Amino acid sequence: AALTPAPFPARDLGLQSGPGYVLIQGPMDLTKASIVVVGGGLAGASAAYHLARRGARRLVVLEKEPACGFHASGRNAAMIRQVVAEESVGALATEGAGFFKQPPPDWSVPFVFEQNGSVLLGSGAAWANLRRWAEAARARGAPAEPRDPDGLRRWIPFLEGADFEGGVFCPTDGVVDLVALLAGYLEGVRRAGGTVVTAAPVTAVET
Repeated sequence: AALTPAPFPARDLGLQSGPGYVLIQGPMDLTKASIVVVGGGLAGASAAYHLARRGARRLVVLEKEPACGFHASGRNAAMIRQVVAEESVGALATEGAGFFKQPPPDWSVPFVFEQNGSVLLGSGAAWANLRRWAEAARARGAPAEPRDPDGLRRWIPFLEGADFEGGVFCPTDGVVDLVALLAGYLEGVRRAGGTVVTAAPVTAVET
């Protein structure tokens, strides 16, 4: 778990229909779109943003809810964690952590990345997996450090009495301001000439 919670207040950054971020609400003609991204949460908005930065045009993001980030994107723990099971995901996580620490020069919506580190605990097979994942993370450049139980209990007193064989500390993990991050992705799409449509559920795909 992250060592400190995300302290970011809820606020409106224009994620609902209106000038600046979401341009259209309701059905629209997609015949002229070159790329359609289904879903305006973090995954969809990030994919659309990076496609736009790589030159994609006539890009459309469709979100079925009246606002983007309505479901999991707006309710998750906001943790940036680089010690993960799948190496393909780990490579993306490490690259993403670098993005949060130093956004590209054309990023237009300020957001906070609290680099306070994370600690993962395990026993038995889970501890063996953590050690292996930490080694893979170090190979990618993430400073994931195995820690023994006694050292962790001295460092984090509320772990006293907890049953675990060891832990992994990654100091470059943290928590991110998801509202501003999502707004920045959508603004990047808009600046590249893309369109974000809310209240537009996808009911079928025709080829």
